[in-house]
Amino acid sequence: MVTSPRRLRSTARLVDAAVTLLCTEGVGGVSVQRVADTAGVSKGLVHYHFRDKDALLAACASALVADLVARDELARQGADATGILDGLWRALESSLQDGRRRAWLALCAESPPAIRDTLAALAADRHAAALALLGTLADLLSWTPRVPRPTLAAAYVALGDGLALDAAIRLSAEHRRAFDAFWFSVLADGG
Repeated sequence: MVTSPRRLRSTARLVDAAVTLLCTEGVGGVSVQRVADTAGVSKGLVHYHFRDKDALLAACASALVADLVARDELARQGADATGILDGLWRALESSLQDGRRRAWLALCAESPPAIRDTLAALAADRHAAALALLGTLADLLSWTPRVPRPTLAAAYVALGDGLALDAAIRLSAEHRRAFDAFWFSVLADGG
């Protein structure tokens, strides 16, 4: 079955409205009615596209992870050895400021059981993207990490998520220092 462009736009508009609510009010602030109101549509249209709130939250999780991965991918594409870490910082910083990474974490912490398998698969996608990023860094910097790459990928994801939790409390210059210290320690340990 082919989905029409109009239906795709309508679905994307609803997901965008739900993500906006997630970023500003957390999981508790998302309801089918609130999404309908935010998107300026009827509640029935939301139900037409999503059978229930769980399906809507799963679509939000997919959109959030796709966005986080795309930001790192954009920083990675065409990067050279001197600019890749600055590009990765800008990608992380933007997700700290707009709340999308924090919204992902809220979904993980407060998710209904019905979407936990979806969240686990998306978390695996994030780790795979981080692993690919480490491969690019290794190539650009002629770097051989002493710690296994899957472990470093998990640490990189955890760094960004930890900074997002801290940014929920306060935005500070310490976030950039933590990011730089992480990469300095990882890269200095290379062979």
